[in-house]
Amino acid sequence: MLCIELYEGKWCDVHDELPRSINATVQSVARRFWRQCRVYAEDGTVWRPRPADAFRLSFLTRILSEIGLDNPTCPIPMLYERVGQCSVADLKERLAAAVMAIAGRHHRSARSVDDDEDGHPIDMYAPLDDIARAESFQEVARITRAFLSSLKDWTQDGDRWWWL
Repeated sequence: MLCIELYEGKWCDVHDELPRSINATVQSVARRFWRQCRVYAEDGTVWRPRPADAFRLSFLTRILSEIGLDNPTCPIPMLYERVGQCSVADLKERLAAAVMAIAGRHHRSARSVDDDEDGHPIDMYAPLDDIARAESFQEVARITRAFLSSLKDWTQDGDRWWWL
């Protein structure tokens, strides 16, 4: 079941099914990232994730991640609770905020590229128009996935830098 993961209008990802685990930084685990997350499925259901296991981070680990000295990524097994329904129109509205935030952070990033391979300026906000015109969940997911994939091409290491 195709789904779109959204974090309070700050970040998003597209999955072919509900992820069994999510790669998260220690800092995001300490901040309980799952409380800000909803997963929107193509059948219109909305899911709230939560860790399958209780995570206990030491005080030192939390401090090191908060000051940026050590913030490793680890897989977090997830469970999901159905919390409602969402129309494609509502999803597009919620997704627009995340795309704008991601595009804005990428545009300000020192690693971003100002021109495409043909020397034309890159319009980081173009996906917003495409998402607004989309008529189905599948179209929205395809456009979002292409947008996120293009960002990975423009970053130094293709990492999920927008988690920071």
